[in-house]
Amino acid sequence: MTAVADISGTYLEDWDDPADLKPVQWPEGWAPDPAAFRAGIDYTSPDLTAEEIQKISAWHQRMHGVVPRHVELFGRLHPRAYKFQRIRYEKAIGATMPAQLAPLLTLQLATLRLEPQVMRQSLHQARVLGCRRHHVVQTIEAGLRQTMVHPLYMEQATDAVGDLLAGWEE
Repeated sequence: MTAVADISGTYLEDWDDPADLKPVQWPEGWAPDPAAFRAGIDYTSPDLTAEEIQKISAWHQRMHGVVPRHVELFGRLHPRAYKFQRIRYEKAIGATMPAQLAPLLTLQLATLRLEPQVMRQSLHQARVLGCRRHHVVQTIEAGLRQTMVHPLYMEQATDAVGDLLAGWEE
C-alpha cells in the first residue's frame, strides 16, 4: 500500500472533479447504516467475552442466516486477534457507502470464486438490508461474466442459490 500511495498520492491530491459531476444515484432506500454491521461488542476492551461471542453469533444468524464455524474456532483459539478483526470489519462500513452495497460486493467476489456457502450468506444479508432480487441477480451475472468458464459456473451458481432466488419476491 505504501508503494501505491507513493506513486499515486500527488496525482490523487491534485485531482479535481468536473464541475458538472453528478453524485451517484443509489436505488431507493439505499443508505449508509453503520449500525447494521455492529454486533454490540465492547470496543474499549481487547478481551473477547463469552457474551460477545453470543452477540457476534446472533448477528451472523440474523444477517447471514447461519453462524459460520470461524466464530467459535477463532474466538476460542485467539480471542483477542478475532475480536480485533471483528472490530475492523464493523468499522469498515462507515457513513459513506450504502449498507446494501457491502453484501453485493461480497456476493460478486464469492460468485467469481464460486463459493456457494458465501454466495448464500451474501444473498441472505442483501435481503435483510433491503436489496431487491434484480440487484443480486445482476451482481451474480457480473461475477459470472468475469470467469472464463461462464456456462459451467452458471449451473453451479444456480445450484448454490437458485432456491433463495426463486423464493424472493421482487
